[in-house]
Amino acid sequence: MQKNIEDFVIHPDIHWVSVGNERLQIRQPNGDNITFDNYANEIKNVLERLKNPLSKTEVVDEDIMDQVLEILFSKGFLSNKNVNEFQFLRIADLNQNDRIKYKEKRLPKSVFIEGNGNLVKVVKESLINSKIKINENDNPNALKIVVADQDSYSLLSAENEKSVIKNQSVVFFRWISGKFRIGPFVVPGETACLECAYQRELASNLFADEMKAYMACDEKELPKYEGGPVLDNLAAALITREIMLILRGDYEIAGTSTIVTLDPLLLEIKHSSILRVPRCKVCSKGAQKPSRNYRNLVQESNN
Repeated sequence: MQKNIEDFVIHPDIHWVSVGNERLQIRQPNGDNITFDNYANEIKNVLERLKNPLSKTEVVDEDIMDQVLEILFSKGFLSNKNVNEFQFLRIADLNQNDRIKYKEKRLPKSVFIEGNGNLVKVVKESLINSKIKINENDNPNALKIVVADQDSYSLLSAENEKSVIKNQSVVFFRWISGKFRIGPFVVPGETACLECAYQRELASNLFADEMKAYMACDEKELPKYEGGPVLDNLAAALITREIMLILRGDYEIAGTSTIVTLDPLLLEIKHSSILRVPRCKVCSKGAQKPSRNYRNLVQESNN
């Protein structure tokens, strides 16, 4: 294979166990483990060498070493020595969905945060700590994050329409009735927008009049996010996970056209898929014409 073993290290979130001298299993976070029924000691020596290049291990047969390296490369278990410092991203690299990435020539490389209040402060601090570039001025090439301390329909819907008109990807994050709600992540012209979500919810609601009144109520009447040790940490983890996945192009994992609601008390998570409304007043005006369907992009990445 002509690979220099000294140039690589085993993925730090991979480990292995020996079952006697005849069997060895490599284990990874997603449970897709590999078991070897032969040459367990020789394979273990290769793994130990990769884990610690300076270690003195018994020399193994080069053919065995090449075969082991080939398997490790195919599974993504080998990394160069510049291993990502963030464990979450390293684990994401191991996920089988790593092959299902959004095939767009240009993915957003930075973010722009729209909103004010306590949640915005939490989001900014978390993204800075994660070394994610934040633009101070709105840039259509950046991913917009709309953050709100309340479920303000007027604010969120206005930002949704602006983003669709500018053809700018956007994700929404807000506090609603004692819960965190993230999404939808909107790719204009290809996925459902926030207005689609509102219209779908309104159409399926048994108390439509009450919901319309709720959507029209003044922001001052809505409970605000105050935060604190538990809520701030949960909020930071939720939004930072979403942004990291989007910037990597892992749209399938991040979840387009999906709204996720987290109850911080019960730790219950609800995923709600959103279908595009054919006559949505925001995203079905015909101004945005997708060059390719998102579903086709995902299918292409599997070929």
